[in-house]
Amino acid sequence: MTTAEQIRAVKLNAHHSPEPASPAREQASFEDDTTDDFSHHNESFYFLEDEADEKFWDLHARLEQEHQPQTETARILVRRMADHEWLRTRALRYQQACFAEDQHVLATEQFALYMRYQTTHERAFYKAFKEFQSLRAQREKSQIGFESQKHKEATPGT
Repeated sequence: MTTAEQIRAVKLNAHHSPEPASPAREQASFEDDTTDDFSHHNESFYFLEDEADEKFWDLHARLEQEHQPQTETARILVRRMADHEWLRTRALRYQQACFAEDQHVLATEQFALYMRYQTTHERAFYKAFKEFQSLRAQREKSQIGFESQKHKEATPGT
């Protein structure tokens, strides 16, 4: 629930907001956003010097071979799976660099950060995987003519 103090703060902050952008300014901003290094390289992330980008593309190809996406959305989800698996393993490599030879953690703050990166990418991988499975299940149901009872009841005249 919004408090009176929160409403007052929003109103005060609104006075500091810039005026709405003209269509020309919005278009220029959009063009700037689409010409950054990420879209220029058509990659989700940069490959580091010690990473072989062909290994990433091999991972991506193996995931596509395994899941055989049929739609653009499915291809995007498989690509996300590849991205997050790559970044998860990168975080694991960075974690290993935080250890001394006697297995003591040398850089606890960095180690904690890399652990967060690892778990973030594990969760994102499984989220994309679940979305992919759900999309595939919906497609399979529509191919066999399945119609949800809830959808049927909500549609008048059926």
